[in-house]
Amino acid sequence: MAKYNAEILQKAADKIYSSAIAYAILAVLVGGGVGYAITANMRRSESSQQIIIIIIGAVVGGLIGWSLSFWIRLKAQQILCQKEVEQHLSQILYLTRKNTQTNTRVQPPQEQ
Repeated sequence: MAKYNAEILQKAADKIYSSAIAYAILAVLVGGGVGYAITANMRRSESSQQIIIIIIGAVVGGLIGWSLSFWIRLKAQQILCQKEVEQHLSQILYLTRKNTQTNTRVQPPQEQ
């Protein structure tokens, strides 16, 4: 049976972050490619118009890719949050067991 390993969560989050960046870059390239495909079908257009259309395609693709990569990065943040919660709970459990063994109670901080 597999056991919990916090390092796996960290590695997964790192991979998800790098894939999010790759999606954004890929979307810019695809958007620029779509812009190029549009200009390739335009027979009588100036090169400055073609460049503008390609740039617009790349910008639109980049915006779409950036918004998609946001959701991917959000998933990585959820994984990191899960890891942090587990670490905090294990510390609480450790302190609870330690206090139970020594029969001492943790006193809440006094208000001043």
